[in-house]
Amino acid sequence: MLTSVPEELRTPEALAEQTEETSSALDERKNAKLAAEKAATEARERAIIASEEHKAATTALTECIERRKQAEDSFISRLKKANLTHDEFVRLKPAIESIEDVRETIEEYRRNLKNAEDSAKTKAGEIHDLVRPDLKEIGSKQDQAQANLNEATDERAAAQQGLTHLTELRDELAETLSMLEEEEKTSGPLRGLAALTNGDNPYKLDLETFAIGTMFDQVLEAANLRLGPMTSNRYQLERDIDGGGRGRRGLGIQVFDLHTGKTRPTSTLSGGETFIAALALALGLADIVECSSGKVRLDTIFIDEGFGSLDTENGAGTLDQVLNVLNTLVSQNRSVGLISHVPLVQEAVPNGFYVQKSIGGSSVETRNAL
Repeated sequence: MLTSVPEELRTPEALAEQTEETSSALDERKNAKLAAEKAATEARERAIIASEEHKAATTALTECIERRKQAEDSFISRLKKANLTHDEFVRLKPAIESIEDVRETIEEYRRNLKNAEDSAKTKAGEIHDLVRPDLKEIGSKQDQAQANLNEATDERAAAQQGLTHLTELRDELAETLSMLEEEEKTSGPLRGLAALTNGDNPYKLDLETFAIGTMFDQVLEAANLRLGPMTSNRYQLERDIDGGGRGRRGLGIQVFDLHTGKTRPTSTLSGGETFIAALALALGLADIVECSSGKVRLDTIFIDEGFGSLDTENGAGTLDQVLNVLNTLVSQNRSVGLISHVPLVQEAVPNGFYVQKSIGGSSVETRNAL
């Protein structure tokens, strides 16, 4: 049985390897056969499509030849009707593009000619009954016109002399203006500086307002040191640079609200908040005045009312914060006089007196020092 089997295939391993190679080769041939059959099918389909397109193209070509033949016959017939040969048509062909312009020119000429003829007939009718003018009278008028011309010539000479004088004056003025322009260029920096100090700048601020604004910034900074503790650091006073109105630009005040993160006008503050802001400004102004001039001392401050507008949440509230700030001032060798009808304020003042009203008049009652 093994004699018919080649030497290289007598082992199971060699036989399996050969079988696998044969199977792979068979699969490749099958795939190649399928690809060839598919390509042949596609080629037959393309051949059919190409044949149909060739037939359609042949039919279209035949139709085009027929239409061309008909067009040539029609063209030759139209040339015969126009009594033109083919060579004459070729020679006149460049003029076809301008034929409409020529036709329009001819039509315009005919219209102008018709209008001129009508106008000539009208004028002839108008002068039919007129009498020839008197030449002697015309000559007399011509002499008078000549005299007027001579007089106008004399006036023109006088005017020319005046013009010469004015021209000389103009040249002198031009020289003077040139000198003025040179002076303006020289004094330009000084005039620019003067304009800036007078408010001719992007901020519309004069020098005085700028200086006041700089001092005002210091006052606001000092006032905010007082306003913060009295408002639990909610409000900060800021200078309204863009503010307008009848006052000086840049000297307005606006309030920055930490709760909203935005600035708003001071008119939106409540009565108590307005009092606190005014008190902080007064204290800030006093601090700046003392710092700016060592010879000026504001040892005593009087505050008349305003405490009634402060809230007394939990028995004290904003009123307590304001009084703490005032106590701090007293501890800094400064006297503060308070005039108030609020009992909590009266209790907070260590030394003072009462003013009692009666029918006979007012009396002063001294309080004992604490």
